[in-house]
Amino acid sequence: MEVAHQELSRAKQERIRFGLPPIIGNYFFPAYTPALLVAGLLQRLEVEDHGSRELTKMLAHGIIDMALLGSLATRTTGVSFQNLKKEPFIILANEYVHAQAFHQVSRAAGVRPKVVFKTHDVHVLKNLVAKNSGISFLTTLALETQDHLVALPLLDLGAPKFIISVATRAKTYGIY
Repeated sequence: MEVAHQELSRAKQERIRFGLPPIIGNYFFPAYTPALLVAGLLQRLEVEDHGSRELTKMLAHGIIDMALLGSLATRTTGVSFQNLKKEPFIILANEYVHAQAFHQVSRAAGVRPKVVFKTHDVHVLKNLVAKNSGISFLTTLALETQDHLVALPLLDLGAPKFIISVATRAKTYGIY
């Protein structure tokens, strides 16, 4: 009841007590500030800078009104391709081995995935996935900590392995 009374009295106030974890504040929040400014909300934010765990507690106790929170993917053991059949995919263009592997896994799983975007640029692909525009099919070798992506291994039998090879021409005439 105390929290409900606090919320009712706060609804009449001009300020919005807003929880913002540092990483989200640095990397994701700035993209939304122009829209918040136009809507007249940015200047109303009273920011509390804490980690997501603390902000969750603050929300529960009525200390803040809203928050952006980070969390971890709950499925960390892997995923079956069959479970992804309704997901929008962002994939590399057909000339890449990833596209070949994607089609191989799709056929083996009996799935016709919904491809919403193809690109030649792995950075574009990762940024679109990070912005929740879809999911992708990519080797973990292409992932970096700063990508802020969660990699889930495929549990399907016969899932392709990414192999790196060195290739040379058949006749190299002493060039090594």
